[in-house]
Amino acid sequence: MLLFLSTFIYFFFHPHYQSVTEINYSEDALTFEISMTMTSHDVEQALSHKLHKKLSSHVSEDSLEISEVLFDYVERNFQMNMGNLKLNFGFLGFESDKNECTVYFESEELKGFPESLRISNTVLMETFSEQQNIIRVLIDSIDISRKLTLKNSEMYIKI
Repeated sequence: MLLFLSTFIYFFFHPHYQSVTEINYSEDALTFEISMTMTSHDVEQALSHKLHKKLSSHVSEDSLEISEVLFDYVERNFQMNMGNLKLNFGFLGFESDKNECTVYFESEELKGFPESLRISNTVLMETFSEQQNIIRVLIDSIDISRKLTLKNSEMYIKI
């Protein structure tokens, strides 16, 4: 009974820091379409630290300043390499409510089919050392998911 109670308390009262990034290869556009979903108040805390000021109740999609800071933040903390080529991203926008903030971006047009990918994601890890970033990659019939942490913030896929 004591074990059950301690597990229950840990699960419900221990903070969980997690993001989910979905990476879809578009054969038509020859790009990677990416969405990254994070907890809104975690993003607010990380951006407030960067801006050196408190943000309002949730990250506002209407704020140009927040858009620029958010996109810069994601770009600095999320990288993808296809072979030896570092991919550049174009940001498409973001959506936010009191619970979640989802950022949408797309890679530059690829010169060929990806044979390997190296993905690094350190989003929110400098603010929350317990942060876990779940990565899901969908390419044709390949569906690979990995959990990245502060100790292991990169993944490699050979296609």
